[in-house]
Amino acid sequence: MLLTGVDATAGIAANTKLADVSLHLADGSTSSTVAINKDGSATIDSITTTIQPGKSLKFELRAINNADIAANNKYRFDVMAKGTLEGNTVTTTVLKSAYVEISSHATTTVVGNSSAKNSIVLPGHSTEVASFNYNVKNDTVDIDGLAIAGTNFAAGDVDNVVVRFGDIVPAVDSVTASATGVLVKFANLVTLPAKNYNVKVAMNFSESAVNATKKQLTAVTVYNGTEAKGNGAISYGHYVAKAFPILAVKEKNTNSGNERLDLNVTKNTDEYKVVVDAINATANGAPVTFNKVSGTPGAFTTVELSKDNAEVARSTTAKTAVQSVDFTVTDDNGHATAYTNVDASNIADFASLAL
Repeated sequence: MLLTGVDATAGIAANTKLADVSLHLADGSTSSTVAINKDGSATIDSITTTIQPGKSLKFELRAINNADIAANNKYRFDVMAKGTLEGNTVTTTVLKSAYVEISSHATTTVVGNSSAKNSIVLPGHSTEVASFNYNVKNDTVDIDGLAIAGTNFAAGDVDNVVVRFGDIVPAVDSVTASATGVLVKFANLVTLPAKNYNVKVAMNFSESAVNATKKQLTAVTVYNGTEAKGNGAISYGHYVAKAFPILAVKEKNTNSGNERLDLNVTKNTDEYKVVVDAINATANGAPVTFNKVSGTPGAFTTVELSKDNAEVARSTTAKTAVQSVDFTVTDDNGHATAYTNVDASNIADFASLAL
């Protein structure tokens, strides 16, 4: 394969080395590298392959730029393959490669999740609360922390944070929660090679974070000192509770005139008192009442739950769809926290709680 360094910008002097280039085939074969100068040519002949008539061959050129080329300059290659056919030398037409533009630094992008579901997190347990993609291009990037913007946080709400950039898990030096969110500082400067990272953030909430208000995570910014190294929007909502109810379909009947949706209602733990105050549901936009199946007849309200023995809530209204749950958790010290209109994913798959 013959390569010629062409279309280089004026900022690159004549005969300057542009890059060390290698050829990579789809089967994993790789050539040795050759140096290509501005307006100069070089041949890659350390790798060969056979192409059957009527077939094509996919290949990739990889360039390691000359570090002495100033930023914002660019170049590309003329590419021509050659071989033999029935003993004769044959060549392809000359094609242009993509432009290579020199950047002075890495470019970074944060891509967040805009459709995440609410969840309930337990204090004292490290739980994943957010994830996003962090895309590093052109060069490595140095970072030393991140800030997660949010609402309904307070000082002391978060005891610890673990941040994973794929397999890279920086040691954390400090975690500071405030009304505007959570700031995480790493113990050391972290160098991330160019790559698209799936980042996962886990938080350990303190006892003081337990309240009825949903904590919203709305944006993330990655930092090196005070310099932002990428930011973007995220969307997560978390209730911090010591316990919570769990709703699951026991039985449903959609036959006209005999509609029935029965739900098994339990709690996640034996440790605390959990009372369901209401199961909020609608049918064609109108409110629907769930009733008790056992015990005193009436609406399924102020029902104390067990972990192992389910209480059954029943609706006989066609098109019933559960929207959320109101419940109260009372701890061992008698402190009660009332949660309203909660549609957390660990309470139920709410899409399934419908006729």
